[in-house]
Amino acid sequence: MKWKIATLIIAIPLMIALSPELAAFGAFIQIIGLEFLLVLIEVQLIAMFTYVYRDQLKPMLMFVHDFLTKLDSNYFLPSSQLVAQCPPLILHAIPGLVSFYWLFLVLI
Repeated sequence: MKWKIATLIIAIPLMIALSPELAAFGAFIQIIGLEFLLVLIEVQLIAMFTYVYRDQLKPMLMFVHDFLTKLDSNYFLPSSQLVAQCPPLILHAIPGLVSFYWLFLVLI
């Protein structure tokens, strides 16, 4: 009920005042409700970010992962089951940390 009142008081008059062409959009929000409009926007954002991650970001990250695997012999990405069994194992996923740690211990 609070969302409907907020929509009625804030969103619709603001849209009508800014642009009369948006009056239909304000009526649409009033009909479906602000909560449902936010859910629709959220679904669109999730779909967009999934597409960007799968098609653009993941190939770049896999290239970096392959490069770091060749560069640092102590670097690997542990599975979630391994991290659940041994939490300090997550430190191996930080490039160079384990190698520099051993060098630090040797120099001390």
